[in-house]
Amino acid sequence: MEESQIHFEKISAISMDFPYLCIYANKRVRESFMDVSINVNKEMEFRFYASPVDIIISHRDMEIILKRGISFCENELRPENNM
Repeated sequence: MEESQIHFEKISAISMDFPYLCIYANKRVRESFMDVSINVNKEMEFRFYASPVDIIISHRDMEIILKRGISFCENELRPENNM
């Protein structure tokens, strides 16, 4: 089975209540194609960005993104991370 090329980067912004997770198709791509964030209701949401080229990911990559997103959001919503 081929290894996933999906790359993640945690971003913290003063204007956001929580950090968010940028997702790149691979480590060589400069622009993220989506992010995982936590909305005002403390729910996970996905944002997809327009791209001049099509981004194609596998079912396995989508599972990796979802699992990483769930873990990221659970961690960020822990009380000790919100002081």
